[in-house]
Amino acid sequence: MAEGLEETVLRNICRDKVREVLGSLPAEDARLIEMLYFAEVTVTDTAKIFGCSRKTIQNRRKRILKELCQKMKEQGIQGGYF
Repeated sequence: MAEGLEETVLRNICRDKVREVLGSLPAEDARLIEMLYFAEVTVTDTAKIFGCSRKTIQNRRKRILKELCQKMKEQGIQGGYF
């Protein structure tokens, strides 16, 4: 089913807000999230790039997403179209 105009606009607004909040994170944390979610690099490939294990990337991702979620809530952003 094709996505409607409203859903497309809301998705783009949410992406912009996420990128804005990413800018408040340490550069390496932001880079990891950018790679995993925007560039769609796999966890395995991300681990190779960062020179660590898959488990380390998974743990970092979990911690960073929790922090992102908290920062977004502080800005009044909840839910989303991802």
